[in-house]
Amino acid sequence: SAIVATDAADTVEWMLPSLLRIFAASRDAIEVSPRRPQFEPQAGMVREVLRWSFWERMDGLTFLHNWLKDGLISKVGFCRVGYTTSAMPVPESFRGLTRSQLYAVVSPEGVEVTGLEARTEDMPDGQALQVFDVDILRTEVDGFPTLDVVPPEEMRIDNGARYGSAPHFIAQEYRRRRSELEAEGYEVADVSSADDRAVANEEAQARRQTNTMSLCGDTASDDEDPEILVADCYERIGGEHAPKYRRGLLIGGELFEDEEVDDHPFGYWCPAPMPHVFFGHCPVDYAIEPQRLRTKLLRAVEDNVYLTVNGRTGVVGGDPATIDDILDSRPGGVVRLRTKEDLVPITQPDLSGAAWQAVEW
Repeated sequence: SAIVATDAADTVEWMLPSLLRIFAASRDAIEVSPRRPQFEPQAGMVREVLRWSFWERMDGLTFLHNWLKDGLISKVGFCRVGYTTSAMPVPESFRGLTRSQLYAVVSPEGVEVTGLEARTEDMPDGQALQVFDVDILRTEVDGFPTLDVVPPEEMRIDNGARYGSAPHFIAQEYRRRRSELEAEGYEVADVSSADDRAVANEEAQARRQTNTMSLCGDTASDDEDPEILVADCYERIGGEHAPKYRRGLLIGGELFEDEEVDDHPFGYWCPAPMPHVFFGHCPVDYAIEPQRLRTKLLRAVEDNVYLTVNGRTGVVGGDPATIDDILDSRPGGVVRLRTKEDLVPITQPDLSGAAWQAVEW
C-alpha cells in the first residue's frame, strides 16, 4: 500500500480560510492615522490609494494566500517589497505647429521624432505662414510598488537571528536568466552560469524537477539562455534599535552593486514564534506525527483487505505445475492438483475493526 494520510494538509487548509478572512473579509486591513487632526482628509485619501494598490494592483488576496500558506507549512513565510519603474513609449501627433511650438514639443528629453512635414498655411490677412506637422514618440517613466512572496528555500539568514529583532544578515539567493539580467542593464556576458549543485534544498530540487521545461524535455533554451545564481545580501551596520544596512548584489559570484540602504526589503511571519530563535513552529510540525501514525494504520487496513479478498494459499509438496497455477490468479482459472490435500488455505485474520478504532482515536 502507498496510501498517505492527509492530516498535515487538512490542518493547513482548514486554518487558511480563517486567517484570510481576518484581512480580506472587509478589505479594511490597511489603516492610515494622521499625526494631526487637520490632516484627516489627506489620511483618508492615502488610505484609499493604499487599499486600491494592495487589493487591486498587487492582487492582495493571492499574496496573502501564498504568504500565509508558506508560514503554515514552512515555519516562516517570507515576502519582499520593492518599487519598479518602467519606460512606456506613447505616440503623439501635432498638426499646424509654428516653429517655436515645434521646438517646445520636440526639445524635452525622452522625445523621439518619428515624422515631420512642413507646409504653408494662408493667414486671414493674406500672408503665408509656415507650419509643421509632427509625429513623436514620448517615453514616459512609470513606477509602482511590488509585493512578492519569496520561496522559503531562497532565503538566507544568520544563525544568531531572533524573531522580532533586526537580523545581522539576511539575503535572497535565486536564479535569473542571463537575458533578464541583461535587460535590466547588467553586463553578465562573462559571468558563469549556475549549476544544479547550487540548489541544495530538497524542496527547490523537487520544484525544478517538476517544472514545465523538464516535462516538455526542452533543454535547448537552457543552453542558449542559461540561469545565473543571484544573491541579494543585506548586512546590518547600525544598532538594533536604529539599524542601517549595507547591500551587496552578487551575480554569479561577482559583486555588481555595493551601497548603504535604510532597511532590508523582506518581511516575514511565523505562526508560533519561539523565544531566542528565528524559526519557531508551524501547524505541520504538530500534525506530521499523527499523520505518520495514521498512514501506517491505513496501510495496514488496506493490506489486510487485499489479503482477505485474495488470500494466501499453502501448497503441499511443492508441485511446480500447482505453484504456477496458484501464482496465475485469474477469475475462473484452473489449478492442477495431484491430490485434494495439495492446497491448504491460509486464513488471514480481519484486523480492520481494531485498526479503524485506532484511526478514529
